[in-house]
This record gives sequence, structure tokens and C-alpha cells, in this order.
Amino acid sequence: MRQAIRNFFNLFLFWLFSFLLHRIVFVLYHIVKKQDFTFIDFGKIFWYSLPLDISMTAYFIAIPLILFFISILIPKSNSIFQFLYVRINYTFIVLSSITHTIDLHIYTEWGTKINNRAIDFLIHSPSEALASSASSPLFLGISLFSIQLICLLWLYKKYVSAPFETLSFNWLSLLTIPLGTFIMILCLRGGMQLAPINQSAAYFSNNSSYNHATVNTDWNLLSSMLQNNLNSKNPYQFVSDSMATSTLAELYPTTQKQNSENILTSKNPNVVLVILESFTSDVLGSFGGEANVSPYLSKLANEGIAFDSIYASGDRTDKGLVALLSGFPSQAVRSIIHQPDKFEKLPSMPQSMINNGYQPFFIYGGESEFANFKSYLLASGIHQIIDKNNFESNQMNSKWGAHDGFLFDKLNTELKNKQQPFFAITLTLSSHEPFEIPISSSFKGDDLPQLFRKSANYTDQCIQHFMEVAKNEKWYKNTLFIFVADHGHRLPKEYSTAFDFRKFRIPLIFSGEVIKPAFRGKRIHLLGSQTDLAATLLSQLNINHEQFRWSKDLLNPQSIPFAFYSFDNGFGWVNSNQTIVQDNINNKIVYNSKPGINPETNLQKGRAYMQQVFKQYLAY
Repeated sequence: MRQAIRNFFNLFLFWLFSFLLHRIVFVLYHIVKKQDFTFIDFGKIFWYSLPLDISMTAYFIAIPLILFFISILIPKSNSIFQFLYVRINYTFIVLSSITHTIDLHIYTEWGTKINNRAIDFLIHSPSEALASSASSPLFLGISLFSIQLICLLWLYKKYVSAPFETLSFNWLSLLTIPLGTFIMILCLRGGMQLAPINQSAAYFSNNSSYNHATVNTDWNLLSSMLQNNLNSKNPYQFVSDSMATSTLAELYPTTQKQNSENILTSKNPNVVLVILESFTSDVLGSFGGEANVSPYLSKLANEGIAFDSIYASGDRTDKGLVALLSGFPSQAVRSIIHQPDKFEKLPSMPQSMINNGYQPFFIYGGESEFANFKSYLLASGIHQIIDKNNFESNQMNSKWGAHDGFLFDKLNTELKNKQQPFFAITLTLSSHEPFEIPISSSFKGDDLPQLFRKSANYTDQCIQHFMEVAKNEKWYKNTLFIFVADHGHRLPKEYSTAFDFRKFRIPLIFSGEVIKPAFRGKRIHLLGSQTDLAATLLSQLNINHEQFRWSKDLLNPQSIPFAFYSFDNGFGWVNSNQTIVQDNINNKIVYNSKPGINPETNLQKGRAYMQQVFKQYLAY
């Protein structure tokens, strides 16, 4: 019995050490390079990590402990339990090492710890996930995984994997079952307090990356998966329902609906919506970004209508697509596109246009099943979906599928024979990780910011070629072209936090000869979001948009200026006088653009909005 107890104690210490090792790698990989990082911060990270590390250790030990309890009751089967015990521990060691290695890349690209969304991505779109990871240093990742795994397996074999001693049934041995169960439950829930432990127990700093380093990676993933599958309550119950409802009514007053400016020369123009993968305002000179990356899109913005104060609703394509086509905001920890029973109840801009004589279709050079796009598009009324299966095999020249050059050539071909008015929805892919392009570039260097610039510049060239060819087509003069990003990006500026509001600022451009001359070259400064495209476009087409309750008309000067965005368990609230960012885990402000202004009013608006978004998500 003493040997078995000692073995469990060693196993407990082993897991604490494994988390220490993984955390050292994370800190060295992501945090040490920060100029303000000190050894005091280093010590705090490891001190504040202990509660969640102990809790996760208890989860890993739970099954081996149950085997031990059974072996007390059935001592003759000890050899079988020992075999299972060792294999289970080996499995957990390998899975934990894989999780921590993937987390290194996830954090680089998303600015968040690995979570349920990442697992959905890996399970449902493994080839796309592999393509996305290609921008990470593969050799370094494999090396770090191998070193950590070999080290942990050696330590386990040397100090932990002692066999159960032969036990004989007695009443004294039975006492270890309730005692061990009590200790294990105490560790699992983080103590005797009323509420079980959560991520906030690890938070200690105003620097989000320090807090993320402190949160146990395995615990965070397990919690995310359990909450996604089991939680049917609104985790964002910040204010009273009456206050949340009244706040939303103030933001979307019904008196604004009939005051939009009519910018089009045609009542039924064709619409070509180009959704630009990862395009941030930072790569468009006309939006205050770098002038030489996307000069043609900047030219279109200067000649058409540039909405220069627009923010992405979320941080990935699965959220951006729903925000654009259904006008429904991102839900932070959830993504409604993965739940057909819910997204089938969303309003649909394509369906609204079908009801008014439009013929919509979707074209993408990659896999339309990626992130459940296909089922969402079909439910939205789009019955013609062109994807990688409709391109020639020699055009599959990207890890994601067909590069944007082939995509826009295909789009031009499709539009030649389309019945008018049509609604063409195009999603680009060349500016997605790993930022590979099929042509040489004038941008030199192979660091990530330069690779991103190269890919964005390539897409810009493809759009220019597409537009020059389209000008010769008979449908061109009666077509409104809309260019908007699916989400922003941390590159090329290398924003270090997931919540940085600059990372969420994206371009929105209306272009085409169908725009009245008086409005060409006009800039719209009204603060808005991706969700506002639905009301803005449908209003111009004289199509009712009352069902898009989260969408406001950007061309209505009386619309309330604000933008809301969410990231992994947090949100940003932007209005004309202040930007507030809240971390939902500990309900604290992590960014305030105007410290001299009391943030409470704007914070309450953001909280009310987040609360109502999730409430609506749960109701669908």
C-alpha cells in the first residue's frame, strides 16, 4: 500500500513538472522577447499557475486512481490494472505534449490558447489546418515536441512507473477510497470554495500574454470543450435583461430606417461581393495603412465609396462569413456556423435577394466544406457553390486550393453567362497562412510580415486584372462591386494581443460605375461593423431588412456610430469617444483608449451587447 501511495505522489509531482516544462517553453517562445518582461514576472507566472496545474493534474490522475481503487477491491487483477495504468499515463503524456505544441502555433496566429474552436478546425478541416500551420517553423515545432516528449517519458519511466504492490483485501485499505476521492475532488475543483476553480484563478496581470502563459493549456482546452457541449446558460449575464434590451433599442432605433442616402443609378444592379481573406486596413494606403501593398484597392476606394471606420465582428472566417451574410455578430467562445439547428434560423441576405429576383452563387478556390461553410451557404439559399472541385487539377497550386488568380478568372467566366441581376459572393484565399503566392514579388524578405505583404499584394494584382477584364463585359456598368475583409490580422504590424482593436479594423469599399457620380470619392466615417453590410446593401436595393436586427445602415447619417467585436472570451466596444476592451474571464478592462474618461457607460453598453448576442445565439 505504501508503495502504491508513493507511486501516486510521484505521478502527481510528475504532472506538475510536465506543466512547468511546457510553460517554460511557452514563455521562451512567446514572452521572453518582450522588452518589459522581468524575472519577477517570470516567478509570478509560475506561482499563479499552480491552482490550475493542480486541478489539471487531478484530472490526469483520476482514471489511474479509479483503477487503483478497483485493485483494492479485486487484488487478484493487479497485473491487468498495472498494464492499463501505464498505457493510460503514456497516452496522456503524448496527448498533453501534442496539445502544448499545437498551442504554441495557435497562440502565434490567434493570440489565444488552444480551445474548442481549434479542435473543431483540426477535426473537420485537417488539410486546411495543416496549410494554416505551414507559416510556423515546422522543424522547430517538431524539435520542441520531441525534446519535451522524450524528456517526460524518461522521467516517467525512471521515477513513476512502479508496479502496484500485491494488495490483499482489508478494511484499512478500504479507507484509502473515500480519503483519496475527497482529496481528488478537492484538487479538481480547486478548493473548498462555493464556485469551482476557473481561469480567473490564474490571472494576475494587466498584460494578457502573462495571464495566458499562467493558464494551464490542458485545463483550458478541457474547459472549453465541456462548456461548448454542456453549457446552455448565458455565460455573459452582466446586466439586467431590461437594461440589455433598452441598450439595444438605443443602438438600433426604428426611426432611422427611411433616411438612407440613395447612392446607385440602378434599382436592380448586379452585386459582386468580394470577401478578402485576412485583409486588414493596415495594408491599404487609402485607409491609413501601407501605401504600396494594395495600391489598386486603394484606388478603388478613392474612386468609389470608402467606409473607413469598419471593424470585423470576429477573428476568423467562420465568424466573418455569418456576420456579413446574416448580419449576426460573433459569439466569442462559440461559432454558430458549426450548429445547423441554429444557423438555419438566421436571417439571410442571399435569401432576401432571391426573394427580389436575384440569382446568388458562391465561389471559392478552396474546400467549401471547410468550417461548415457549405451547409451554412446552402441554408442561406445559395444553391450554386463553386469550389476547388470545379477547378482544373493543375490550378490547385496552393495548400488551400486554387490561388486567387485562377479564382478571379473563374469568376469572370461564370459571370459571362449569368442571368441578371446576380449576386456573386467570392472568398479569396491567397492571403491566408502560409502566405504563399505563385509569382515573384517586389517585396523582399521571408519573415512573416513580408510574406503577408507579398500575399496581400498578389491578391490586389488579381483584383486589378479581374476588374480590367470585367470592364469589357456588358454586365459591368450595372454592377456594384463590394470589397470587404472576412477579418483583420495581427500582421504586418505584429500586434501582440488577441484583442488589439487595430487588428480588427478592416476595409469596406463600394465601387463601380453604378454609383452616382456625386458619391464617387466619398468617405463614410460612421463607425460600423461587418454586420452592418446587410442593412446598408439591402437598403440601397429597396429590400426590407427589418429581420437583420443587428445591422444598421451605414449610409444613413442618423445611424448610431459604434462597433462591437469579440475574440476568444472577450469583447471590444468602439464608439466616437472611447474604445473599451474587456476580458470576460475576469470581467476586467484590459484596454481603455481614453483613461481620463470614465469607462463605465461604454463598458455597460459593450456588456449589454455581448449579453444579448449570446442570448440570441442560445435562443436560435
